[in-house]
Amino acid sequence: MSEWFEERIFAPLRTGENTENADAAVDAMCRETVDYFVSRESVCLFAAMTLGQERETFAEAVRGYFTDWVDALATALRRRGLTDEGAASRALDAVAAIQGGLILARAYGDDATFERIVDRTRQHLLAPAPRR
Repeated sequence: MSEWFEERIFAPLRTGENTENADAAVDAMCRETVDYFVSRESVCLFAAMTLGQERETFAEAVRGYFTDWVDALATALRRRGLTDEGAASRALDAVAAIQGGLILARAYGDDATFERIVDRTRQHLLAPAPRR
C-alpha cells in the first residue's frame, strides 16, 4: 500500500516546476484516491490501524503516511502560489476531508458520498491562491 501511494500520489505531487504540473498532480491525486479507495470498499488501512489495539504498534508508520501525504500536497500547492502556511493548511484540510469522507461513505454504504467529498476537496485545492 505505501509503495502505491508513494508512486501514484506523493511523488507526482512533489515533482514539477509550475502551476500546470501542480494542477495536474492535484487532479490525479483526487482521481487516483477515489479509484483506490472505492476499489477497496472505502477502507484506509492506515486509518483503521489508529483505532484498535494496533495503534501503538503502527503509530510511526501511520504518522509517516499522513505526514508524507500532507507534505507532498503542500509542495504542489506552493507551486500554485500559496504561502507555506496557506499550502500546509489547505493540504491538511484536504487529507482530513478525504479521510472523513471515507468514514462517511463506509457508514452510508455509498461510494458516491466519497466521490462528492473528494470532488469538493479538489475544487478547494485548485481554488486561486489568495492575493498577498
